[in-house]
Amino acid sequence: MGFKWLLSYNKIKRLQFMEFQELKKKLSENNLTLKKLSALSGVSYNTCTKWGKDNRPVSDWVESWLSMYIENQRLKKIEDMIINICKEQTLNTEK
Repeated sequence: MGFKWLLSYNKIKRLQFMEFQELKKKLSENNLTLKKLSALSGVSYNTCTKWGKDNRPVSDWVESWLSMYIENQRLKKIEDMIINICKEQTLNTEK
């Protein structure tokens, strides 16, 4: 019984929510605001501003959503660079 409980406790312990300060830091590092996060994710701005107040945790989906959004933006920049390189190559070969 004790061993199974310990395994369950360890699983629960790993399911920690993102801290509000960590969220604000990630947003800032990626030129985002709570208002922008609200608009992009479809969550009301009022809900976003309540995270971190009165010990309300940041919703559990936010960390993974934000990570995916940031990765998507990084990949879009890479795609744009590749497209520009291809265009330059095409222009150079046409001359």
